[in-house]
Amino acid sequence: MKKYRRPLFIIPSIEMTAKRIKTDTAVEESKPAFQFTDFIIKVGNERFYINKRQLMDESPVFLAMLTGNFKEKDTRELELPDKDPTAFSHFLRHTLPGFKGLILLEKTAHLILPLAHEYQTNRTLFKIDEALAESVKEKE
Repeated sequence: MKKYRRPLFIIPSIEMTAKRIKTDTAVEESKPAFQFTDFIIKVGNERFYINKRQLMDESPVFLAMLTGNFKEKDTRELELPDKDPTAFSHFLRHTLPGFKGLILLEKTAHLILPLAHEYQTNRTLFKIDEALAESVKEKE
């Protein structure tokens, strides 16, 4: 019998987000990243349960892939076999809403930079630029 393996970061993200929600305004600013999941991205042996709309809002590449004339348009699961699950997990955490206040370390910035470029996630690229600039300042 195969055991179901729950993704490790779904529950903490919702808990972290719930702590931040204090007013109706805060609800809009701190949307949970993995609430109302309707799409699965399989990377290696890991499955990431995400909200398709949130992903498409952040990435024009995923927007085109999931709404254009591509085979992924009508699927509920996308396989990315050539990606590193750890890097992709960090990429999602720093790209999707719901992780406000998450600190991007230099090592993680270098890890997710290729994915941020590939999927053209401008906000993530900006965060990476800030993190790397800060690490350079600290070394001076």
